[in-house]
Amino acid sequence: MTLLTDITPDLVDPNSPQGGREVVAGSDLLAFWPQVRVDATHTADFEWKTQIENDPTPLVNRMLFIRSDAIANSTFLEEMARRYNDPAKQSVLTGAPWPARNQANLFGVRRRYADSVKPGDTSFDTDSWLVVVRGRALGVGMLSSWMPA
Repeated sequence: MTLLTDITPDLVDPNSPQGGREVVAGSDLLAFWPQVRVDATHTADFEWKTQIENDPTPLVNRMLFIRSDAIANSTFLEEMARRYNDPAKQSVLTGAPWPARNQANLFGVRRRYADSVKPGDTSFDTDSWLVVVRGRALGVGMLSSWMPA
């Protein structure tokens, strides 16, 4: 995978009303959806692009930025994981469209999902992937699971 977005555009200040900041009660830790200015009154999520296996069609995705000092705060990270995953989970359970912030767009590119026995038997045209967070938060003397496997 190759990151194609090598220059970050000017971002809206995350502390401004349109900055995309995620506020967690009782915490001053920083997490935000990077925003770019569309015009004088509107912003949009910053989208970054990557290239997979030299395919000319990029994967396009949004990101949630979490400042590095938050890694030691499992309560904060669990809340960010919940906020990120819950809209995706609800869309899957209800059949609603996937939330834009949880989609990685692939634009119909044929992706190979495993080694194949016959040519093409594990390749499929793919419009998008649903992205959720899963992992572990390492802090001082703790190991905390964000989401069950």
